Amino acid sequence: MYRFFCFFLFFTGFINSQDSIGSFSVGEANAEYFKLPRENLFLHLNKSTYVDGEEIWFKGYAYDQKNKLPSLGTNNINIELFTDAGKSVYKGLFLATKGSFIGNIKIDSTWVGGTYYLRASTNWMNNFDNDQPYYKELKILKESIPKNRELDVDISYDFQLFPEGGHLVSGVKSVLGFKLTNTIGYGVEFEYGEVIDDTGKGITTFKCNHLGMGKFTMIPVLGRKYEVTVYLKNGEEIKVFLPKIEPKGFVMSVNNALTDNVHIELGTNLETFDNLTDNKHYILIRQNHLSKKISVDFESDVLEKIFSLKRQMFFKGINTITLFQGDSPIAERLIFNSFDEISRNVEISNPIVEKDSLAFKLNLLNNDDVLYDLSVSVLPENTKSYNFIDNIYSALLLRPYVRGVIEDEKYYFTNIDAKKRYDLDVLLITQGWSKYRWEDIFNANPKISYKFNQGMVFKGKLQGSNKEDVGKLYIYPTLYHPARFIEVDKKDYSFTIPSFFAGKGETIKVSGVKHNGAFVRPSIYIQTYLDQFKIPFGRVFKFLSNPDIEGVKETENIIKAPQNFIADNVQVLEEVLLKTEKEEKQEKENTSSVAINKYFKDNSTKITKRMAKDFPTVLDYLQSLGTFYVIDQRPFSADITIATNNGPVKIFLDGRELRVDNSILSVTRTSEIDRIYIDKVNYGLGARSSFGGSVRIYTRKLPFSENKNIVSNSTQYKFKKGFEPVKEFYNPGYSNYLDINFIDYGAIYWQPTIFFNEKGIGKLKIPNTGLDNIKLFIEGMASDGSLISKMLEVNTANATSKTLDN
Repeated sequence: MYRFFCFFLFFTGFINSQDSIGSFSVGEANAEYFKLPRENLFLHLNKSTYVDGEEIWFKGYAYDQKNKLPSLGTNNINIELFTDAGKSVYKGLFLATKGSFIGNIKIDSTWVGGTYYLRASTNWMNNFDNDQPYYKELKILKESIPKNRELDVDISYDFQLFPEGGHLVSGVKSVLGFKLTNTIGYGVEFEYGEVIDDTGKGITTFKCNHLGMGKFTMIPVLGRKYEVTVYLKNGEEIKVFLPKIEPKGFVMSVNNALTDNVHIELGTNLETFDNLTDNKHYILIRQNHLSKKISVDFESDVLEKIFSLKRQMFFKGINTITLFQGDSPIAERLIFNSFDEISRNVEISNPIVEKDSLAFKLNLLNNDDVLYDLSVSVLPENTKSYNFIDNIYSALLLRPYVRGVIEDEKYYFTNIDAKKRYDLDVLLITQGWSKYRWEDIFNANPKISYKFNQGMVFKGKLQGSNKEDVGKLYIYPTLYHPARFIEVDKKDYSFTIPSFFAGKGETIKVSGVKHNGAFVRPSIYIQTYLDQFKIPFGRVFKFLSNPDIEGVKETENIIKAPQNFIADNVQVLEEVLLKTEKEEKQEKENTSSVAINKYFKDNSTKITKRMAKDFPTVLDYLQSLGTFYVIDQRPFSADITIATNNGPVKIFLDGRELRVDNSILSVTRTSEIDRIYIDKVNYGLGARSSFGGSVRIYTRKLPFSENKNIVSNSTQYKFKKGFEPVKEFYNPGYSNYLDINFIDYGAIYWQPTIFFNEKGIGKLKIPNTGLDNIKLFIEGMASDGSLISKMLEVNTANATSKTLDN
């Protein structure tokens, strides 16, 4: 008599995993494998298509996969830009603080049009074979590029079947995931499919989603042959046979569609029990270093068991469910759990008109007293230039755990509904077992070969006849460090600063300090080291959305660079020849070492020789204005805070914000300064504005001449390598905001950082371009590790003029 029973078990708890693998339990082996934190990165770009004259603006987020928090270990982020062929055209170092970093890359006029890949990586990532750098695809338009250039090939199709859990067992109900892809790996939607056995009997029929994926259920029988036929929309038929049917074994299936519970169904056959040598089974549910265990006892007359587990007993995000027989994993399945509890939502107010700008209030729902770090790209409503395959959810919560390529991965995390949850579950069936293999876990020996990079190593050695007189060095304030004294090794007159932060092109000043305390100019041999591991270019990702491949020809679907997209500010020949005396005078007076925004230049104070003489340092000059007061904590601390009655003042030096402290102003000579702009209304700061306003200081190309008889007591060192400057977003000067080219490819605004008050309210101010409808693309991370990805559509036609309150 055929024996079949079904047990429906409700679990409210787990037991510790004590089954041993050598000297480790399975749970301990898994925890050991993940004992080192793993960094994942995500880049939010302001758009995906660029032309000459524009810049690639980006905000990066670093995520601690193990602890589900912003990653604070790494400061050095390596950003590279590659052509489609893998040629590096740009490389820069960017500073990450509190789990995020900001940057921009100017489009070089020598770069050819085409597809490019922006890569972000850290040194720490190289400790793990399974962890990949982050890649983002973008396009640069020149004359024109083929939109679907990859499709200039003969189209063929590949239909694959994926037994859930990994096995088909004779006589056991099984779920099979499937996927139909074309030559270049994109999913292809088809009419329907069917399964027929070798007697001609129809077993089942099935349909797919828009990505060519789906699943069906059947009971395979050993000895039978099953042919699967897929009927394409173009009339073609694809035929494959069912994967190998095993005579005995276990099948695992998971129902992840229920609201409050997850059902894990285990099935086997009689032949399995007749030959069972080890009846010790258990289910291990794991995520990163954490794991939970369910003991499973199979009786000889029970062929199926269903475990109903409360959803809150699973980890948030991806869970790996593995069935063990003794020490051996025999079936595995990935599921995604409780998306709502790891995401945040944001709402936007109606726009307020403020002069030539529009102001908005962003409201974070369920604030929960956490700090938020958000970036916003503002584009026209019908933009064709925001075509990314991922968002922060998919990049940090899904991609790190799967082996295969995921097409259009952000689809599963945008406007989530029951269908998308179902499609995500199907995707995970087709992905098979976890990226983290048990063979690697059981043989894990985690070790740190590559450190968290925090700045650079700054080494030096005193030279010259007076080196014995110098007991220590005084390093003047820099962009990232307050002033400090450095001890010199008495044996070899060397010194080392292991984590030194310097801006690219920054010049630092160093004085020697004699044993009697006097400052002298030292003779120093200086070296700096950046610990960087060269990573080869590798594309392990899919690009953009699923194209319509039917009837594609080589000459079709051409993207053309828009004409007259950016206003031409180059003078024609006649104008150059007729240059006025005033223009020549202005060129001669252009003494600033950096380009200055016209508004800032027109409203700034030009430093004269007299001012430089009256106020030796920049701090002296600012104090003389009577507008600011200085909180000087020296000598107890090197910090100097500059403020007004309304609050602290933001200080910018040649476009870089001084983020550590302002003590550099106490040693920066006014004779080295070209212009100073005092801003009480926070022009151009947007959400980064400070109640106390801001001060922008611009240095001279050459300082005012000083007395040549005065002997300098310091030496200078210029960093050829260092952190790229953080610049403020600016539009390149589009010719017409209402032109179709701007609507298709233009950028209205980019705000890399939105600050929120204790109520979860933040402010955003953007230029008023006259467009009635715009879109805001928001990505971000909170201090508790929760994530935000949101697209907001805003109608600006009914903007009012009232004040934007808190």
